[in-house]
Amino acid sequence: EYGQRHAAALRKATPPGAGDAKGARLLVVRDHWVNVGMGFMPQHASEVLHACMAAGIYLYFENYGRYDWQEFFFGHGGLSTRWTEARKALWARRFAGLGGPHVIEVKREDGSGIGDEEWEASLTAALANTSIRHIQLNGWATTVHYRR
Repeated sequence: EYGQRHAAALRKATPPGAGDAKGARLLVVRDHWVNVGMGFMPQHASEVLHACMAAGIYLYFENYGRYDWQEFFFGHGGLSTRWTEARKALWARRFAGLGGPHVIEVKREDGSGIGDEEWEASLTAALANTSIRHIQLNGWATTVHYRR
């Protein structure tokens, strides 16, 4: 059912189950996939997908690192969670006037000091706050080890 709703959300003006276009919830995970091998990525991504399926949150992944695991793995029934420019534009139109995404920056492991050491708590709070419609999580491979 989630795969069908996800696909319909790309075709219809109002995402299924949202009430209206601004009623949907969206999580975009942007990740660099540092220190994670190609074989581990889909397992970690599926854990986040299961949580979003249970919560009725639309989920997309944007890979900006060396490996693009979505070239080789995709969801059951053709579910695509790839965050493309077209999907970005579609959701931006839907959420127009809401002030952009709620961004959480995961603490980087490169010594730069960039990011939130307590990103998991920040993500939990954002997911619990249903008034936050669009969450963007910028990660460094630790992102999808989220299990709270």
